Amino acid sequence: MIAAEDINAFYGPSHILFDLSFSMAATERVAVVGRNGAGKSTLLKSLMNAGPRVEGKVSWQGRSLGRSAAYKRARLGLQMVPEDRRIYHHLTVRENVRIAGHARPSSAPRLDPDAVLAQFPMLEPLRDRMGFQLSGGQQQILAIARAVAAHPTVMLLDEPTEGVAPAIVEDMVGTIRDMCDSTGMGLLLCEQNLWFARKLTDRIVVMDTGRIAFDGTWQEFAARPEIKETHLAL
Repeated sequence: MIAAEDINAFYGPSHILFDLSFSMAATERVAVVGRNGAGKSTLLKSLMNAGPRVEGKVSWQGRSLGRSAAYKRARLGLQMVPEDRRIYHHLTVRENVRIAGHARPSSAPRLDPDAVLAQFPMLEPLRDRMGFQLSGGQQQILAIARAVAAHPTVMLLDEPTEGVAPAIVEDMVGTIRDMCDSTGMGLLLCEQNLWFARKLTDRIVVMDTGRIAFDGTWQEFAARPEIKETHLAL
């Protein structure tokens, strides 16, 4: 289980998360939704220690992570796919996937890049293409495949539909769902596309101005339309 207890997150003097507490089981699939600036991405980065200064306690499987670096958290089984993807443009698709093996937990086997790519039909024929030659949607799929190659227990996926063509978004739903089903991997998804989020998760967390405004099932969310109106409507 990953948990945050009374965390506050800062970028320089800017206070982004306020006394926020959150937890999820390693096999759960949870969507974090909210308007731009609500603090969704900051929550993921705080769990990974990948940017903001964080006060409070973040723990993994009951043990405090303290100030451990992001790469050490990756080797515990946490993998984050950032919104900007961070593909290595000077490497091929296959090389991007292969290099992710260095971030896997020490107890996990090194996955064959070709076997990983076989799970992503869009990427398999592109294995020798350079990163800079990919479209935005192809780069997003590659970023997910690269995270899978690191053998995660929980994937933190940040705004994967941003700037991606609708057809690729639909393909992503099936790919990610099948991957979670086959591996038992947990998913923490930050997303503004409610359709996409609902297709992939069982639980929804609504954030607003650095705080959690709602945490429950999608059925509970649907039964409270005022939550959507107050915290998500533009």
